[in-house]
Amino acid sequence: MGTTWQLVMGYLRYRPLAATLSIGLLALGVGLLSLLVLLDQQLTRQFERNLAGIDLVIGAKGSPLQLVTSSIYHADAPTGNVPIAEVKAFGNPKHPLIEEAIPLALGDSYRGRRIVGTTQSFLGLYDASIAQGKTFDKPFEVVLGANAARKLALSLGDEFKSVHGLDDNPDLVHADGKSFSVSGILEPTGLVIDELIITQLQTVWDVHGSHDHGEEDAHDHDDHEGHDHDNHTGHDHADEHNVPTSEPRTLNPEPAAWYTKTDQNITALLAKFKGRNTMTLNFARNLNANTNLMAATPAVVMAQFSEQVSSAEDVIQALAIVIVLASMLSLLIILLNALRERKGDLSLLRALGATPGFIFGMVLLESVVLAILGSLAGLVLGRFGLWILNQQLADKYPVGQGAFALQTVEGYAVLGAIGLALIAALYPAWRAYRVDPGL
Repeated sequence: MGTTWQLVMGYLRYRPLAATLSIGLLALGVGLLSLLVLLDQQLTRQFERNLAGIDLVIGAKGSPLQLVTSSIYHADAPTGNVPIAEVKAFGNPKHPLIEEAIPLALGDSYRGRRIVGTTQSFLGLYDASIAQGKTFDKPFEVVLGANAARKLALSLGDEFKSVHGLDDNPDLVHADGKSFSVSGILEPTGLVIDELIITQLQTVWDVHGSHDHGEEDAHDHDDHEGHDHDNHTGHDHADEHNVPTSEPRTLNPEPAAWYTKTDQNITALLAKFKGRNTMTLNFARNLNANTNLMAATPAVVMAQFSEQVSSAEDVIQALAIVIVLASMLSLLIILLNALRERKGDLSLLRALGATPGFIFGMVLLESVVLAILGSLAGLVLGRFGLWILNQQLADKYPVGQGAFALQTVEGYAVLGAIGLALIAALYPAWRAYRVDPGL
Protein backbone atom coordinates (compact mmCIF):
# COMPACT_ATOMS: atom_id res chain seq x y z
CA MET A 1 0.00 0.00 0.00
CA GLY A 2 2.86 2.33 0.80
CA THR A 3 4.37 1.87 -2.66
CA THR A 4 0.98 2.41 -4.32
CA TRP A 5 0.44 5.63 -2.34
CA GLN A 6 3.88 6.96 -3.27
CA LEU A 7 3.31 6.25 -6.95
CA VAL A 8 -0.09 7.95 -6.91
CA MET A 9 1.22 11.08 -5.19
CA GLY A 10 4.15 11.15 -7.57
CA TYR A 11 1.85 11.08 -10.59
CA LEU A 12 -0.30 13.89 -9.13
CA ARG A 13 2.76 16.06 -8.53
CA TYR A 14 3.91 15.32 -12.06
CA ARG A 15 0.64 16.73 -13.50
CA PRO A 16 -0.26 19.62 -11.12
CA LEU A 17 -2.39 21.63 -13.58
CA ALA A 18 -4.57 18.68 -14.56
CA ALA A 19 -4.99 17.65 -10.92
CA THR A 20 -5.83 21.24 -9.91
CA LEU A 21 -8.46 21.52 -12.65
CA SER A 22 -10.16 18.31 -11.56
CA ILE A 23 -10.03 19.27 -7.88
CA GLY A 24 -11.25 22.81 -8.61
CA LEU A 25 -14.29 21.71 -10.61
CA LEU A 26 -15.30 19.19 -7.97
CA ALA A 27 -14.71 21.76 -5.19
CA LEU A 28 -17.00 24.24 -6.95
CA GLY A 29 -19.83 21.73 -7.25
CA VAL A 30 -19.51 20.39 -3.71
CA GLY A 31 -19.06 23.95 -2.43
CA LEU A 32 -22.36 25.08 -3.96
CA LEU A 33 -24.18 22.09 -2.49
CA SER A 34 -22.54 22.71 0.87
CA LEU A 35 -23.48 26.41 0.84
CA LEU A 36 -27.11 25.59 0.07
CA VAL A 37 -27.31 23.06 2.90
CA LEU A 38 -25.62 25.33 5.45
CA LEU A 39 -27.62 28.42 4.46
CA ASP A 40 -30.91 26.54 4.57
CA GLN A 41 -30.08 25.08 7.97
CA GLN A 42 -29.03 28.46 9.40
CA LEU A 43 -31.99 30.42 8.06
CA THR A 44 -34.50 27.77 9.10
CA ARG A 45 -33.12 27.76 12.63
CA GLN A 46 -33.06 31.56 12.76
CA PHE A 47 -36.62 31.88 11.44
CA GLU A 48 -37.87 29.45 14.06
CA ARG A 49 -35.98 31.09 16.93
CA ASN A 50 -37.25 34.56 16.06
CA LEU A 51 -40.85 33.38 16.07
CA ALA A 52 -40.42 33.48 19.88
CA GLY A 53 -43.58 31.47 20.46
CA ILE A 54 -45.80 33.99 18.64
CA ASP A 55 -48.95 32.29 17.35
CA LEU A 56 -50.56 35.18 15.51
CA VAL A 57 -49.73 38.62 14.12
CA ILE A 58 -52.62 41.07 13.76
CA GLY A 59 -52.31 44.22 11.66
CA ALA A 60 -53.67 46.21 8.75
CA LYS A 61 -54.94 44.54 5.58
CA GLY A 62 -52.25 43.74 3.03
CA SER A 63 -49.69 41.02 2.44
CA PRO A 64 -49.47 38.40 5.21
CA LEU A 65 -45.79 37.88 4.40
CA GLN A 66 -45.12 41.61 4.67
CA LEU A 67 -46.97 41.75 8.00
CA VAL A 68 -44.90 38.89 9.42
CA THR A 69 -41.52 40.04 8.08
CA SER A 70 -42.08 43.61 9.26
CA SER A 71 -43.46 42.75 12.71
CA ILE A 72 -41.37 39.71 13.68
CA TYR A 73 -38.22 39.88 11.58
CA HIS A 74 -38.23 43.69 11.15
CA ALA A 75 -36.96 43.34 7.61
CA ASP A 76 -39.76 45.04 5.68
CA ALA A 77 -42.07 48.06 5.75
CA PRO A 78 -45.29 47.69 7.80
CA THR A 79 -48.65 47.15 6.10
CA GLY A 80 -50.11 50.16 7.92
CA ASN A 81 -51.61 51.12 11.27
CA VAL A 82 -54.74 49.95 13.08
CA PRO A 83 -56.75 51.79 15.75
CA ILE A 84 -56.40 50.38 19.23
CA ALA A 85 -60.18 50.57 19.44
CA GLU A 86 -60.34 47.68 16.95
CA VAL A 87 -57.89 45.42 18.80
CA LYS A 88 -58.44 46.38 22.43
CA ALA A 89 -60.38 43.18 23.16
CA PHE A 90 -57.30 41.09 22.34
CA GLY A 91 -55.22 42.89 24.96
CA ASN A 92 -57.65 42.15 27.76
CA PRO A 93 -56.20 39.38 29.97
CA LYS A 94 -59.75 37.98 30.29
CA HIS A 95 -59.83 37.15 26.58
CA PRO A 96 -60.84 33.46 26.31
CA LEU A 97 -58.25 32.56 23.67
CA ILE A 98 -55.34 34.99 23.86
CA GLU A 99 -52.90 34.63 26.73
CA GLU A 100 -50.67 37.58 25.86
CA ALA A 101 -50.84 40.37 23.28
CA ILE A 102 -47.87 42.66 22.70
CA PRO A 103 -48.45 45.86 20.69
CA LEU A 104 -45.90 47.32 18.27
CA ALA A 105 -45.72 50.88 16.98
CA LEU A 106 -43.32 51.10 14.03
CA GLY A 107 -42.40 53.69 11.45
CA ASP A 108 -39.17 55.38 12.55
CA SER A 109 -35.51 54.45 12.66
CA TYR A 110 -32.08 55.78 13.43
CA ARG A 111 -29.24 55.18 10.95
CA GLY A 112 -31.06 52.19 9.52
CA ARG A 113 -31.95 50.61 12.89
CA ARG A 114 -35.67 50.27 13.51
CA ILE A 115 -37.25 51.99 16.50
CA VAL A 116 -39.93 49.80 18.09
CA GLY A 117 -42.53 51.29 20.38
CA THR A 118 -43.88 48.55 22.63
CA THR A 119 -44.27 47.36 26.23
CA GLN A 120 -41.89 45.64 28.61
CA SER A 121 -43.36 42.30 27.57
CA PHE A 122 -41.52 42.59 24.26
CA LEU A 123 -38.23 41.99 26.07
CA GLY A 124 -39.67 38.87 27.64
CA LEU A 125 -40.43 37.37 24.22
CA TYR A 126 -36.71 36.96 23.61
CA ASP A 127 -35.64 36.44 27.25
CA ALA A 128 -33.64 39.66 26.88
CA SER A 129 -31.90 41.09 29.92
CA ILE A 130 -30.24 44.41 30.60
CA ALA A 131 -26.44 44.39 30.32
CA GLN A 132 -25.92 48.08 31.09
CA GLY A 133 -28.19 50.77 32.54
CA LYS A 134 -31.91 50.17 32.98
CA THR A 135 -35.02 49.55 30.92
CA PHE A 136 -37.16 52.32 29.41
CA ASP A 137 -39.19 53.86 32.26
CA LYS A 138 -40.23 57.13 30.64
CA PRO A 139 -41.11 58.39 27.17
CA PHE A 140 -38.08 58.98 24.90
CA GLU A 141 -35.92 56.58 26.89
CA VAL A 142 -34.68 53.73 24.69
CA VAL A 143 -33.04 50.36 25.19
CA LEU A 144 -30.60 49.24 22.50
CA GLY A 145 -30.08 45.72 21.25
CA ALA A 146 -26.48 44.52 21.61
CA ASN A 147 -25.66 44.77 17.89
CA ALA A 148 -27.47 48.09 17.50
CA ALA A 149 -25.45 49.62 20.33
CA ARG A 150 -22.18 48.33 18.87
CA LYS A 151 -22.83 49.31 15.26
CA LEU A 152 -24.30 52.71 16.12
CA ALA A 153 -21.52 53.40 18.65
CA LEU A 154 -24.04 54.60 21.24
CA SER A 155 -23.52 54.51 25.00
CA LEU A 156 -25.68 55.15 28.05
CA GLY A 157 -26.92 58.74 28.11
CA ASP A 158 -26.30 59.40 24.41
CA GLU A 159 -29.06 61.23 22.54
CA PHE A 160 -30.29 61.14 18.95
CA LYS A 161 -33.27 62.10 16.78
CA SER A 162 -35.31 59.59 14.82
CA VAL A 163 -35.83 59.42 11.06
CA HIS A 164 -39.17 58.70 9.42
CA GLY A 165 -39.06 55.32 7.69
CA LEU A 166 -36.14 52.90 7.46
CA ASP A 167 -33.94 54.94 5.10
CA ASP A 168 -30.94 56.71 6.57
CA ASN A 169 -32.00 60.01 5.02
CA PRO A 170 -31.09 63.27 6.87
CA ASP A 171 -33.99 65.04 5.13
CA LEU A 172 -36.46 62.80 7.00
CA VAL A 173 -35.16 63.53 10.51
CA HIS A 174 -37.83 64.66 12.97
CA ALA A 175 -35.94 67.91 13.48
CA ASP A 176 -38.62 69.48 15.68
CA GLY A 177 -39.06 66.33 17.75
CA LYS A 178 -37.59 65.55 21.13
CA SER A 179 -34.31 63.63 21.30
CA PHE A 180 -34.21 59.98 22.37
CA SER A 181 -31.94 59.09 25.28
CA VAL A 182 -30.21 55.73 25.74
CA SER A 183 -31.20 54.31 29.12
CA GLY A 184 -30.01 50.72 28.68
CA ILE A 185 -28.23 48.17 26.49
CA LEU A 186 -29.32 44.53 26.24
CA GLU A 187 -27.29 41.37 26.51
CA PRO A 188 -26.70 39.63 23.14
CA THR A 189 -29.37 37.06 22.32
CA GLY A 190 -28.53 36.09 18.73
CA LEU A 191 -32.09 37.12 17.77
CA VAL A 192 -33.68 40.02 15.93
CA ILE A 193 -33.98 42.08 19.12
CA ASP A 194 -30.18 42.55 19.00
CA GLU A 195 -30.70 44.86 15.99
CA LEU A 196 -33.50 47.03 17.42
CA ILE A 197 -34.00 50.28 19.32
CA ILE A 198 -36.83 49.72 21.81
CA THR A 199 -38.92 52.33 23.58
CA GLN A 200 -42.41 52.96 24.95
CA LEU A 201 -45.49 53.17 22.78
CA GLN A 202 -46.05 56.65 24.15
CA THR A 203 -42.72 57.77 22.67
CA VAL A 204 -43.74 56.84 19.13
CA TRP A 205 -47.16 58.43 19.61
CA ASP A 206 -45.58 61.64 20.88
CA VAL A 207 -43.12 61.85 17.97
CA HIS A 208 -45.80 61.41 15.34
CA GLY A 209 -48.46 63.31 17.23
CA SER A 210 -46.42 66.50 16.94
CA HIS A 211 -46.55 66.11 13.13
CA ASP A 212 -49.99 64.68 12.55
CA HIS A 213 -51.77 67.17 14.77
CA GLY A 214 -49.52 70.18 14.48
CA GLU A 215 -52.14 72.45 12.88
CA GLU A 216 -54.77 71.33 15.37
CA ASP A 217 -52.41 72.13 18.23
CA ALA A 218 -51.74 75.57 16.78
CA HIS A 219 -55.49 76.33 16.69
CA ASP A 220 -55.81 75.15 20.27
CA HIS A 221 -53.09 77.60 21.23
CA ASP A 222 -54.91 80.51 19.56
CA ASP A 223 -58.33 79.64 20.94
CA HIS A 224 -57.43 78.88 24.56
CA GLU A 225 -55.70 81.44 26.75
CA GLY A 226 -53.19 80.29 29.29
CA HIS A 227 -51.60 77.72 26.96
CA ASP A 228 -47.83 78.04 26.80
CA HIS A 229 -46.76 77.30 23.20
CA ASP A 230 -43.29 76.20 24.21
CA ASN A 231 -44.70 73.56 26.52
CA HIS A 232 -47.35 72.27 24.10
CA THR A 233 -45.51 69.07 23.15
CA GLY A 234 -46.59 65.52 22.50
CA HIS A 235 -46.05 64.84 26.20
CA ASP A 236 -48.68 67.44 27.12
CA HIS A 237 -50.94 65.99 24.46
CA ALA A 238 -50.69 62.64 26.22
CA ASP A 239 -51.53 64.30 29.55
CA GLU A 240 -54.69 65.82 28.04
CA HIS A 241 -55.92 62.29 27.35
CA ASN A 242 -54.87 61.05 30.79
CA VAL A 243 -52.35 58.64 29.20
CA PRO A 244 -49.74 57.26 31.60
CA THR A 245 -46.25 58.55 30.85
CA SER A 246 -44.45 55.39 31.85
CA GLU A 247 -44.83 51.64 31.66
CA PRO A 248 -44.31 49.52 34.78
CA ARG A 249 -40.91 47.86 35.03
CA THR A 250 -42.18 44.34 34.65
CA LEU A 251 -42.27 41.79 31.88
CA ASN A 252 -46.09 41.63 32.19
CA PRO A 253 -47.92 44.89 31.50
CA GLU A 254 -50.68 46.11 33.77
CA PRO A 255 -54.20 45.49 32.39
CA ALA A 256 -54.67 49.16 31.45
CA ALA A 257 -51.18 49.67 30.05
CA TRP A 258 -52.05 50.13 26.40
CA TYR A 259 -55.35 48.72 25.17
CA THR A 260 -57.48 51.39 26.91
CA LYS A 261 -55.83 54.16 24.84
CA THR A 262 -58.45 53.88 22.13
CA ASP A 263 -57.60 57.26 20.60
CA GLN A 264 -54.20 55.94 19.45
CA ASN A 265 -52.97 53.56 16.73
CA ILE A 266 -50.53 50.68 16.67
CA THR A 267 -48.84 48.93 13.76
CA ALA A 268 -49.24 45.31 14.78
CA LEU A 269 -50.14 43.02 17.64
CA LEU A 270 -48.13 39.90 18.51
CA ALA A 271 -50.39 37.33 20.15
CA LYS A 272 -49.92 34.05 21.99
CA PHE A 273 -52.81 31.63 22.49
CA LYS A 274 -53.71 30.06 25.79
CA GLY A 275 -53.97 26.67 24.14
CA ARG A 276 -54.85 24.86 20.92
CA ASN A 277 -58.42 24.09 19.93
CA THR A 278 -60.87 24.50 17.07
CA MET A 279 -61.49 28.14 17.94
CA THR A 280 -57.82 29.08 17.77
CA LEU A 281 -57.45 27.23 14.47
CA ASN A 282 -60.28 29.30 12.98
CA PHE A 283 -59.38 32.53 14.76
CA ALA A 284 -57.26 34.04 11.96
CA ARG A 285 -59.71 33.06 9.22
CA ASN A 286 -62.67 34.56 11.10
CA LEU A 287 -60.77 37.77 11.80
CA ASN A 288 -59.76 38.15 8.15
CA ALA A 289 -63.30 37.49 6.90
CA ASN A 290 -65.32 39.56 9.36
CA THR A 291 -63.18 42.56 10.31
CA ASN A 292 -61.01 45.29 8.77
CA LEU A 293 -57.98 43.62 10.35
CA MET A 294 -55.62 41.02 8.96
CA ALA A 295 -54.32 38.07 10.98
CA ALA A 296 -51.35 35.98 9.89
CA THR A 297 -49.96 32.80 11.42
CA PRO A 298 -46.16 33.23 11.27
CA ALA A 299 -45.32 29.53 11.03
CA VAL A 300 -47.73 29.03 8.12
CA VAL A 301 -46.64 32.20 6.30
CA MET A 302 -42.94 31.31 6.54
CA ALA A 303 -43.62 27.74 5.38
CA GLN A 304 -45.37 29.14 2.31
CA PHE A 305 -42.48 31.53 1.73
CA SER A 306 -40.01 28.64 1.91
CA GLU A 307 -41.98 26.80 -0.75
CA GLN A 308 -41.81 29.86 -3.00
CA VAL A 309 -38.04 30.17 -2.76
CA SER A 310 -37.45 26.41 -3.01
CA SER A 311 -37.59 26.66 -6.81
CA ALA A 312 -34.56 28.96 -6.78
CA GLU A 313 -32.77 26.52 -4.46
CA ASP A 314 -33.59 23.69 -6.86
CA VAL A 315 -32.00 25.59 -9.74
CA ILE A 316 -28.81 26.22 -7.78
CA GLN A 317 -28.76 22.61 -6.61
CA ALA A 318 -29.16 21.38 -10.20
CA LEU A 319 -26.31 23.68 -11.27
CA ALA A 320 -24.10 22.23 -8.53
CA ILE A 321 -24.89 18.67 -9.65
CA VAL A 322 -24.06 19.58 -13.26
CA ILE A 323 -20.72 20.99 -12.12
CA VAL A 324 -19.97 17.81 -10.14
CA LEU A 325 -20.78 15.68 -13.20
CA ALA A 326 -18.57 17.94 -15.33
CA SER A 327 -15.77 17.42 -12.84
CA MET A 328 -16.23 13.65 -13.20
CA LEU A 329 -15.97 13.97 -16.98
CA SER A 330 -12.85 16.07 -16.51
CA LEU A 331 -11.45 13.40 -14.20
CA LEU A 332 -12.13 10.70 -16.79
CA ILE A 333 -10.31 12.67 -19.50
CA ILE A 334 -7.40 13.44 -17.17
CA LEU A 335 -6.97 9.78 -16.24
CA LEU A 336 -7.15 8.65 -19.87
CA ASN A 337 -4.55 11.23 -20.90
CA ALA A 338 -2.36 10.22 -17.99
CA LEU A 339 -2.73 6.58 -18.95
CA ARG A 340 -1.59 7.32 -22.51
CA GLU A 341 1.47 9.17 -21.23
CA ARG A 342 2.30 6.54 -18.62
CA LYS A 343 1.92 3.39 -20.68
CA GLY A 344 5.67 2.90 -20.67
CA ASP A 345 5.85 3.31 -16.88
CA LEU A 346 2.98 0.92 -16.32
CA SER A 347 4.54 -1.65 -18.68
CA LEU A 348 7.80 -1.38 -16.75
CA LEU A 349 5.95 -1.92 -13.47
CA ARG A 350 4.35 -5.03 -14.94
CA ALA A 351 7.76 -6.27 -16.10
CA LEU A 352 9.12 -5.71 -12.56
CA GLY A 353 6.40 -7.93 -11.10
CA ALA A 354 3.43 -5.64 -10.51
CA THR A 355 0.17 -7.52 -10.96
CA PRO A 356 -2.71 -6.26 -13.13
CA GLY A 357 -4.72 -5.85 -9.94
CA PHE A 358 -2.02 -3.56 -8.51
CA ILE A 359 -2.18 -1.34 -11.62
CA PHE A 360 -5.98 -1.35 -11.56
CA GLY A 361 -6.06 -0.34 -7.87
CA MET A 362 -3.45 2.38 -8.40
CA VAL A 363 -5.59 4.16 -10.99
CA LEU A 364 -8.68 3.87 -8.79
CA LEU A 365 -6.74 5.22 -5.80
CA GLU A 366 -5.56 8.20 -7.86
CA SER A 367 -9.19 8.99 -8.71
CA VAL A 368 -10.31 8.64 -5.07
CA VAL A 369 -7.52 10.95 -3.87
CA LEU A 370 -8.60 13.62 -6.36
CA ALA A 371 -12.24 13.20 -5.27
CA ILE A 372 -11.38 13.49 -1.58
CA LEU A 373 -9.22 16.57 -2.10
CA GLY A 374 -11.93 18.20 -4.25
CA SER A 375 -14.65 17.37 -1.74
CA LEU A 376 -12.68 18.73 1.21
CA ALA A 377 -11.90 21.89 -0.75
CA GLY A 378 -15.63 22.17 -1.56
CA LEU A 379 -16.63 21.90 2.11
CA VAL A 380 -14.19 24.68 2.97
CA LEU A 381 -15.41 26.75 0.01
CA GLY A 382 -19.05 26.38 1.12
CA ARG A 383 -18.24 27.61 4.62
CA PHE A 384 -16.22 30.50 3.28
CA GLY A 385 -19.18 31.46 1.06
CA LEU A 386 -21.52 31.32 4.06
CA TRP A 387 -19.17 33.51 6.08
CA ILE A 388 -19.07 36.08 3.25
CA LEU A 389 -22.88 36.10 3.02
CA ASN A 390 -23.20 36.56 6.76
CA GLN A 391 -20.82 39.51 6.69
CA GLN A 392 -22.75 41.12 3.83
CA LEU A 393 -26.21 40.59 5.33
CA ALA A 394 -25.47 41.10 9.03
CA ASP A 395 -25.89 44.89 8.83
CA LYS A 396 -29.39 44.60 7.35
CA TYR A 397 -30.93 41.33 8.46
CA PRO A 398 -30.83 39.20 11.62
CA VAL A 399 -29.08 36.23 10.01
CA GLY A 400 -27.83 34.81 13.31
CA GLN A 401 -24.71 32.79 13.88
CA GLY A 402 -23.27 30.79 11.00
CA ALA A 403 -24.02 27.06 11.09
CA PHE A 404 -20.58 25.76 10.13
CA ALA A 405 -20.83 22.25 11.60
CA LEU A 406 -20.66 19.35 9.15
CA GLN A 407 -24.16 18.30 8.08
CA THR A 408 -25.25 14.74 7.31
CA VAL A 409 -26.28 15.75 3.79
CA GLU A 410 -22.75 17.03 3.16
CA GLY A 411 -21.36 13.67 4.18
CA TYR A 412 -23.60 11.99 1.64
CA ALA A 413 -22.46 14.50 -1.00
CA VAL A 414 -18.80 13.63 -0.32
CA LEU A 415 -19.50 9.90 -0.47
CA GLY A 416 -21.42 10.44 -3.70
CA ALA A 417 -18.50 12.38 -5.22
CA ILE A 418 -16.11 9.58 -4.30
CA GLY A 419 -18.48 7.00 -5.76
CA LEU A 420 -18.77 8.96 -9.01
CA ALA A 421 -14.99 9.31 -9.12
CA LEU A 422 -14.62 5.53 -8.82
CA ILE A 423 -17.13 5.02 -11.64
CA ALA A 424 -15.30 7.56 -13.81
CA ALA A 425 -12.00 5.76 -13.14
CA LEU A 426 -13.25 2.27 -14.02
CA TYR A 427 -12.58 2.55 -17.74
CA PRO A 428 -9.07 4.08 -17.39
CA ALA A 429 -8.29 1.49 -14.70
CA TRP A 430 -9.44 -1.33 -17.00
CA ARG A 431 -7.26 0.06 -19.80
CA ALA A 432 -4.33 0.16 -17.37
CA TYR A 433 -5.13 -3.38 -16.23
CA ARG A 434 -4.61 -4.59 -19.84
CA VAL A 435 -1.24 -2.92 -20.37
CA ASP A 436 1.22 -5.39 -21.95
CA PRO A 437 4.32 -5.87 -19.80
CA GLY A 438 6.37 -6.34 -22.93
CA LEU A 439 6.04 -2.76 -24.18
